Amino acid sequence: QKQVSVVFKNDECKVYHDDRGLLFTSHMSKNRMYVITTPVIMPMCLKTAKQESTQLWHDRYGHLSFKGLNTLSKKQMVIGLPELEDSDENCSDCLTGKQHRDIIPKQANWRASVKLELIHSDICGPISPQSNGGCRYFMTFTDDFSRKT
Repeated sequence: QKQVSVVFKNDECKVYHDDRGLLFTSHMSKNRMYVITTPVIMPMCLKTAKQESTQLWHDRYGHLSFKGLNTLSKKQMVIGLPELEDSDENCSDCLTGKQHRDIIPKQANWRASVKLELIHSDICGPISPQSNGGCRYFMTFTDDFSRKT
C-alpha cells in the first residue's frame, strides 16, 4: 500500500521506496535493535474550510429561530457571529419537534355495559430473559367491563 519494502540482511536493515529507491539504512546495535534516526516533520494544515451558513449557526445555537439568530447578530450579542442571510431551509429536527399529538383522555367516552362486549389486547416484547418455553413475546387480553385480564 505504501510502496515501501524493508530488507533485513547481514545485520543491516534497508528501507526502499518503489519510486525513490533507498530511503535509509540502519545497522543492528549491540542489543539486537535497529535504531533509525530521522528528522521530525512538523505537522501543518495546508487547507482549511470555513462554513458560515445560517443552518450551521441554527444548529450550534440549539435550533434557535432564524429571526433570533438575526437579532443576536445585529445587536452584536455573540462574538464571531456573522451577519446571516435569511434562510428558506426547513430544519427536519425543528419540524419533528413542532409536531404534536392529541392527548389521550383520562376517561373513555364509551365503556362496555356487559362482560366480553369489548376486549382490549396488547402485545409485549421482546422480553429478556426468555420464558421457560423460549418465548420472547406475550399477549394480554383485558375485558373492558370487568377490567379482568
